[in-house]
Amino acid sequence: MQPTNPNQSDEKAWEAIVRIPEIVKQSQQQQIESEHLMKALLEQEG
Repeated sequence: MQPTNPNQSDEKAWEAIVRIPEIVKQSQQQQIESEHLMKALLEQEG
């Protein structure tokens, strides 16, 4: 499924990246892993 607006997908990616430090802190870890990015992406609305 292609996004209708490519800029929207870029925005969603940045929102996920910005959220990663919060996810790492919540999971009481000190290192960012790919799983944190995946969790941030999956938790997004829309």
